[in-house]
Amino acid sequence: MLEKWQNVHHRKNLDQMLAHLPIIDREHLNECGIDEDLFRELSAIYIEQTPAIIVDIKNQMNVGKTDCLRKLAHNLKGTSANLGAARMAELSRMIERSTAADSPLELRHLITCLDKEFQETAFVMQNLKQPTDGIAA
Repeated sequence: MLEKWQNVHHRKNLDQMLAHLPIIDREHLNECGIDEDLFRELSAIYIEQTPAIIVDIKNQMNVGKTDCLRKLAHNLKGTSANLGAARMAELSRMIERSTAADSPLELRHLITCLDKEFQETAFVMQNLKQPTDGIAA
């Protein structure tokens, strides 16, 4: 029962921390000169490859290989940031930091949240007509 309450409490705090960030950062895309065609191409690759990375992150957590997990989170952070996926980048940064802080409960919670955040990010990416349409959500 306590663990369930802690998970709900952690999720609320995490939601609040991520809420100020856009799912896709329009300003970043504009600053980088990422046009509609390039965004569509890069986001398709991101959507295709990220689920396997998330599975690898979960597997590394389950076997206790935090060094590998940290590297995977670091790479996902960079890829997400480059595509303007601000919430995914921040969540990946938090996972990377949690491996260094040796916080297994927090780490497990963050990794669980990664799936949900990726689904939301992928949905926005797939339904974006132009990189600047509806990105502030």
